[in-house]
Formats: sequence, structure tokens, C-alpha cells
Amino acid sequence: MGLILKDVGFEYAAWDALLQIALEKQPSSYLEVGTRYCDSLLRVLAGCKKNLNRIVISDIWHESYFGANNNGTQFDRSHKHVERMLKAMGYLNGEVMYLDGDSAKTIPSLDKREPFDLVLVDGDHNFESPTSANSDLENCWPLVAPGGYLVFDDVGEDQKMMALYESFFKTATDIAASYVRLDKKTGVAVAEKQSNALETSKVRAMVMPYFKASLNGIDVGCSRDPLTRYCVAFDRSDYPEVTHRGEADKLPFENEKFDWLWSSHTLEDFEDTNAVLTEWVRVLRPGGTIGLYVPHPDFYHGGNTDHKHPGFRIEELTGMLCKLGCETLMTKLDNESTPGCPRYSSLVIARKI
Repeated sequence: MGLILKDVGFEYAAWDALLQIALEKQPSSYLEVGTRYCDSLLRVLAGCKKNLNRIVISDIWHESYFGANNNGTQFDRSHKHVERMLKAMGYLNGEVMYLDGDSAKTIPSLDKREPFDLVLVDGDHNFESPTSANSDLENCWPLVAPGGYLVFDDVGEDQKMMALYESFFKTATDIAASYVRLDKKTGVAVAEKQSNALETSKVRAMVMPYFKASLNGIDVGCSRDPLTRYCVAFDRSDYPEVTHRGEADKLPFENEKFDWLWSSHTLEDFEDTNAVLTEWVRVLRPGGTIGLYVPHPDFYHGGNTDHKHPGFRIEELTGMLCKLGCETLMTKLDNESTPGCPRYSSLVIARKI
């Protein structure tokens, strides 16, 4: 958060916004709609200290990009051009996913559970009928990760594009901030997505070594911050990140289905703690890992009306899990003082025997 488009003079363009975001935010994934010569992609790569983990570029690869007859090589010429530029930046062929064709058809094929830190929409901005640009905005915004950015080019070329962006800005409820620069004729706009980093994000890096061995996991009560992008994200709320809706004390899954189960700040919302833990252990295979992150009653002083319990001490959690046939792998009283990130929780990770 806190992006401010720098004042670089009259010629501020999408390239400047992309480079600034790359330098300041160091994205790990990037989606580009409207690649053309791949100049924008190079700005992003130039600003990142490490190679991006994921790059997806979408384009129609029109023959006019490299001359009327495209030197007889048709669309391959565009791919080769991009690959040549990527090689110069230290990337290998195959490290980029190409979406060839109409973005209105190709972008919806991407999995929303694998969002991008940075997205550029610089495609077919038809000023007479901005249908294509509108489609790109609607399709790309769900693919922006919480805390990520969408850059929209040519916003000032025509009033219809500005009206389109303003309409998009007003209807997308999870836009945290919007920035528009019209110094340059075509202009550029940036939409910053609200960060949904909640309790799990406080300990994700610490606990992930216990869960990363398998993609077959479930986050119970994930809210908008599931442990991974690939797990079953289970919650009763209809958030975009949720993949399965239901009640956490009645999981609609067969016995021993998952290799791991994670739950952050959910257990305290139920009266019968033992019954809920029994249900969670039920869907965990023998040898599977369970992680619990809950308020500690001595340190949490909030007023959440959903809570049926003031929290749990580590000894309580390990004792209940032991009775359900689990052995403790690690515990931590997570109450260190972190600026802007209050910590007041008990953390327990155990293995089902």
C-alpha cells in the first residue's frame, strides 16, 4: 500500500508506472494483456531484483506488429521477439505462458485461485466502442492478488476510456486506491487492490514448511487469507478466495481426505471445541498435519462477538489434540510486538498418528 505515482514530467506513461511498481513492490507474478513488442514487460523485469515466478502474456499477435507480411513467419515472429528479449534478461524459453487470441476468451481461462501481483491492461482500446477494454478490466481484476496492482493504459486518450475506468473503479468494492496520471496525452491509471492479509499472513512464512509438501490441504475458516493458493479454501462467507462454502463444524468431506488442515482464528467461534476438533481430525489422513492459530486469552483484548471462547492457551490445544490421537510438532506463543501487526495468539502444529 502507499503507492504514489512519481512526478517524472509531461511524458509519464504506463512504462513509468510499471517500472515504479516493480522497483517498490517487487512483484513475483505478472500478467500482461496487449504485449505487442513486449516493451512493458521489459520495464517490469528491469525493476525486479529476482526473476518473476510467473509470467503470462496475452495478445492477438497482429501481423502489423512486424510489417505487413511479417516476413513470412506469421505469429511465431512475435513469440520469438519476446523470447529473444527474455533471454537477454536471464530467462529461459518456456518460462512464459502465451495466451494467443482474443483476450475476452483467453483471460477467463486463467485460474482465479492463482492471482498476479501486477497486471497490465493495454489491449484493444476501441474508442468508438470500448467493449473490449471493459471486458479486459472485468476479466483481469479478479486475477489481481490482494495488495496487487492493475495498470490501465490510454485512459486519457478518449473520454470514453476515462468514463469506463471511473465506472470500473466505483463498482469494484475491493479497490483500495486509484491513481490517474494525465500528463501524457494517452494517460495511465492504476488500481490498487485492497490487501486481505489477515491473521494467517502473520505466521505464513513460519508455518509453511510444515504444509508445503502437499497441495492436498484445507484451510478451515480461511476468510480472505487462505494459507495457500492451491488448498481447499473453506469458509461460510462468499468471498472470492473461498472455493467451498459451509460450516466449519460440519465439513462435507469423507474421512481421511486431506494431507493437512490449517485453521486460523476459527476454533474460538464454537461452543463445543472438542466436537469441532474431532471433525477436523476426522478428515485428516494418518500422518497428516493439523495447524491451529487462535487467540490467547491473556493477550487478546478484542471485542469479536462471534467468539464463544476468549481464546486458548497452548497447553489446552496440545492436550485436546493429544486425546484425539495427535502428537505435537511445534508450539509458539505469538505475542511479540510488531509495529502495525498486533500479535496475541497461540500456535500449535501437530501430526495425526
